[in-house]
Amino acid sequence: MKVVKLNERDTYLRTKSRFYITGWLDAERNEPAQASTRANDEEFYSEYLTGYKESMSNQFSMDSM
Repeated sequence: MKVVKLNERDTYLRTKSRFYITGWLDAERNEPAQASTRANDEEFYSEYLTGYKESMSNQFSMDSM
């Protein structure tokens, strides 16, 4: 994954789903990942977790620069 710099973040997130964006922003705010409680929400929860994980990876990459 390419490192998303702060000045590129909004443009990057506009290409993603609202569930991905929610995960990304939760990770930025250091909030714990939300838990999925309904089986029929797994597709959306997967997008949320992807956003969360990619945001954390991006933050670690930015910190090591």
